Amino acid sequence: MFTDGFADQFGGGKNMKYMKRRLMDFLQSIGRESMSVQQDFLRVEFDNWMGDDEQTDDVCVFGAKVICESLNDVKLISPMW
Repeated sequence: MFTDGFADQFGGGKNMKYMKRRLMDFLQSIGRESMSVQQDFLRVEFDNWMGDDEQTDDVCVFGAKVICESLNDVKLISPMW
């Protein structure tokens, strides 16, 4: 889960927004890494994208590691909306 702050950050050398699709693709590309490595990758990606531009919004990215002993522990939950 994430706020819009990361995706709305300007940079990339052309002062463009990072964009939600790029963020989701990036998160998918690092998803098999440990949580601490993902955090490092996110910080580097954000800083590299931002470059010399100022941070334009607050940024919050939340990750959770799901651990289950077997597939019997996995339960599908219907959304409440």
